[in-house]
Amino acid sequence: MVLEPAFATSNFIARERGYSPAGGWRQDDPEHPFLGGWAECAEAVRAAFAPVETYRARFGALLAEVREAGFEAVELWSGHGRSARWAG
Repeated sequence: MVLEPAFATSNFIARERGYSPAGGWRQDDPEHPFLGGWAECAEAVRAAFAPVETYRARFGALLAEVREAGFEAVELWSGHGRSARWAG
């Protein structure tokens, strides 16, 4: 079995909040930056990717960026995915 490196879209968890403390990241616990602000950032991602009308374009842009970084495989974080009812 050959394993292929994959980009985890959860790397973009704080993007919608600007990756900054003022945007909610690291606000809760500066000693544990990967836990502080997670819920706020996750909600911002879900809200940004929620509108059906803009989902395809936003998701396409995310995948294009991943490809530009040299990845051909992706591990899709649930916040960037849509409901299993209409995914496909």
